[in-house]
Amino acid sequence: MIVTLKSHTMTALIDSIGAQLISLKSGSGTEYIWQRDPAHWKSCSPLLFPTVGNCRDGKYTLNGKIYTIPKHGFCRNADFAVSVLSEQEASFTLTDSPETRASYPFAFQLKLTYTLSEDGIQIHYTVTNPDTKPMYYQLGAHPGFNCPLQSGERFEDYVLEFEQEETAGYHSYDLNRMEFNMNSCTPILDHAAVQVNICNLVHLGRRIHNTTALNQNTHLILSLLVSIKKYTWHMLDYITTIIHENVHLIKTFFPQVSVWPPELFFFTQI
Repeated sequence: MIVTLKSHTMTALIDSIGAQLISLKSGSGTEYIWQRDPAHWKSCSPLLFPTVGNCRDGKYTLNGKIYTIPKHGFCRNADFAVSVLSEQEASFTLTDSPETRASYPFAFQLKLTYTLSEDGIQIHYTVTNPDTKPMYYQLGAHPGFNCPLQSGERFEDYVLEFEQEETAGYHSYDLNRMEFNMNSCTPILDHAAVQVNICNLVHLGRRIHNTTALNQNTHLILSLLVSIKKYTWHMLDYITTIIHENVHLIKTFFPQVSVWPPELFFFTQI
């Protein structure tokens, strides 16, 4: 089921399969969400629950029993119950079932509420544990964004901007061992890396390999706001006259941010 939300200036489409945002368009027709090109990445904005990333060999052990779980959990293909609250708001709910308990032996309710406004969309996540025993889980948002947004532009014309100076870097990822190398971290939010005297920018022209992640594991990310902006390097000034060339991402309680071209995702571990 595809749910359509509309405001005076924006339109959003959410698929009940995975509760995934598959389109977010401005009134002028600018599409912000990655449109599932299988040559690069066949998803749009999958929900990561109850795991973020892979378990080694796709398995984990809990209380002496081995469970098998897919990468990023099982929500990608789950059909969420839909409740349309208004023309601008809808909720999507997934409750545990025999299928989920086969790979994740916990009772739970996971609810996403999408609220469309005149200048963007807000997603509220609620995880409920109806049992008395502890429930272990991870929760992640994995949105992909079109970049560049307009024809004639280049990927290299854009930057990631953090609202505060950060000390983030990236760890190399071992695809065979399925784990990050936490003994080394290459800084990227520094003067030399971004080529300008601003410590809160990442120039997207700088190559970030698919096997690395720009993240912050030692300390929490300080910035609540992360933006994708078009930037004029020769003028060292933002292009702000065309507002739809900026994508603002407010991550709220998510303490970690990771970036892989062409996606960006937030995740929290609880």
